[in-house]
Amino acid sequence: IGQYILRLVEHLAKLDAEDEFYLLQSRKDGYEYIQQPNFHRRLLWTPSHHRFDPWLVSLETWRLDLDLLHSPDFIPPFWPRYRTVITVHDLGFLLFPHFVPADAAAHGGAAGGRGARRRRQRPGRLSTQPPGGFEPPGGWLNLCSPLS
Repeated sequence: IGQYILRLVEHLAKLDAEDEFYLLQSRKDGYEYIQQPNFHRRLLWTPSHHRFDPWLVSLETWRLDLDLLHSPDFIPPFWPRYRTVITVHDLGFLLFPHFVPADAAAHGGAAGGRGARRRRQRPGRLSTQPPGGFEPPGGWLNLCSPLS
């Protein structure tokens, strides 16, 4: 996920030099990844994947004037004042829940369960389908389920 985020930010910086972007980083991360006038680094106090992460990140971003927040590891804030987008990199926790570590399960069913619950609470805010509503025959989980 870290490499995905780095490449995403690098390419975004090449594509857009006008819009304002906030890169939310751990306060322990001393590196400034993009030095460009429209990119602003904001250090967060909330540790990554902390059990109160969704609440605390909501508070830490409350005063930022955001239009959109991208959560690259599918843990959306609980009280956003802005639109949110999540990226789900792996659905293995749904197919093989017995492999999910206890601490990850306690954090929200390997975190992905929280995004799915959020979708039910606010239809249209978060979607598990690509634009256009395409769904393969048998559903998405059937597409990536093990051979039987």
